Amino acid sequence: MKKKTKNVEVSAKSRFGQTSQMDREIEKWTKQGWILTNTISARGDKYLLTFEYIPSEKELERERKQSRNSTILLVIFIGICGISYFINSSISLQNAPITQTAQAVAQGIQRATASQEAYERPTQAARSTETSIAIATLTTFTPTPRPSATPLPSNTPRPTRAPQGMRENPYQGIGTVRDGRFQVNSIQRNMSDEVERMNMFNSEPDPGEEWVVADVTFFCDLSSNRTCNTSAIFFEMVGKNGTIYQVERLAVIENAFGGEIFGGGQVTGNVGYIVDSSDGDFLVVINDLGDRTYFSVP
Repeated sequence: MKKKTKNVEVSAKSRFGQTSQMDREIEKWTKQGWILTNTISARGDKYLLTFEYIPSEKELERERKQSRNSTILLVIFIGICGISYFINSSISLQNAPITQTAQAVAQGIQRATASQEAYERPTQAARSTETSIAIATLTTFTPTPRPSATPLPSNTPRPTRAPQGMRENPYQGIGTVRDGRFQVNSIQRNMSDEVERMNMFNSEPDPGEEWVVADVTFFCDLSSNRTCNTSAIFFEMVGKNGTIYQVERLAVIENAFGGEIFGGGQVTGNVGYIVDSSDGDFLVVINDLGDRTYFSVP
């Protein structure tokens, strides 16, 4: 096994709550024993990563062992094929003694073994043992009828489920977003009177509308010396009608969500929306530059 080289073109751009393709590729190949030897800027945010893989002595020994095993299996296979051929021939040649058949098979096995120059040769004693095994197989071989083939059952395709975090399969509890994790703790409906009590200048819903308040939590997963800046401006809400409701950014809500926290910390707060009263089954949405992640109440 010789040294291997692999080139991988990746993007260094990352999305909200996700690592970049470059980081994922480096982690993937280094875990498999590859060494990153060079990084070249290709075009835009694209980079060309060069990896090298040098096999260990243990892997080389395993490959040599597999080579020896392949030689033995090939010899046995050729021997069995020869046995089957000569047994079928002996049916029509009843006068041919069985000892001549065995000698012919042994000679065929020896010629097949000698042709395997690309593999490591076993010792002369091992080769003699292989020939003896093949001849012994001849003396004990009893042809048996092959069972009829049973048709395999047809594979019925299973319905595929949408990836978690999509609208069809929202996170029910904690889900991954940029720089950390997020969850919806509760969604309260019919909060119009309560929101008006919080501040008289909060928007009054039109007839057929109401205030909905979502209690949410964000966990910052950065290192302890870095900070996460949280804000509700990325938040949306969607219900069974498919209408996208924007967060009421100018509303004064008690315990409003937002703030800056260090890695390892968390922040919990409320986010308010004005929605259609006929709508329901609401999901809180984080819109990261058009890439939406959906969350429901656990």
